[in-house]
Amino acid sequence: MSSAEDEAAKQGHLLRDQGDFDGAIAAYTEAIRLNPENAQPYSGRGQAYLRKGEFDKAIADCDKAIQLDPTMAEAYCCRCDAHGRNGDLDKAIADYSEAIRLDPHLAETYCTEAIRLDPHRAEAYCARGMVYGQKGDVKKALADCAEAIRLAPTSPLAFYSRAVLYDRKGEFDKAIADYTKAIRLNPQWAQAYWGRAHAYEVNSEFDKAIADFTESIRLDPRHAEVYCGRGYAYHK
Repeated sequence: MSSAEDEAAKQGHLLRDQGDFDGAIAAYTEAIRLNPENAQPYSGRGQAYLRKGEFDKAIADCDKAIQLDPTMAEAYCCRCDAHGRNGDLDKAIADYSEAIRLDPHLAETYCTEAIRLDPHRAEAYCARGMVYGQKGDVKKALADCAEAIRLAPTSPLAFYSRAVLYDRKGEFDKAIADYTKAIRLNPQWAQAYWGRAHAYEVNSEFDKAIADFTESIRLDPRHAEVYCGRGYAYHK
């Protein structure tokens, strides 16, 4: 990184942290002009766009950062946040899962900082709950999901996130109840039907599992695992 490029990127970080998002975007744009092959300024600019509420631009910059550096966990965190605010829950979950895989500590720190900046961000509590769940800290994970539900009682993601935790704990009746709430809030969400189908299946409620697997396939026929799950339920 050249000294001019480094200085522009540092200025972008400083201005972004000070809340001057337009200034940060200009500084990051200059860093990109000086070296368009460096992923970091794209990620930084994406975060500035995210904080401005320009989610599509944030996603575009994170796409570029990830293209240049597929191991950049912070870009996945930022893109997850933007997808979540755009209502694209499947993409948000996929991105945050990848961020956790790449760097669970950074993923947790990112969410904690997002909560500090806006304590009413339900999505940030959901995301941090995912991190805690992956780390095996179910108590903290459930607490974050409960706070997300308190802040956003009509958020399908909040109920889905808690359902996944109950599923992992083997508390399938609670998981089914939360998946059902997520489905009521977003009846077109294939992944929620898939989750509930799995819970029904391990709970030996095979007819209900088949119905949910079938609905998940109707809504999104791209996932082989759903067909396998339905095949197993048919066999039973």
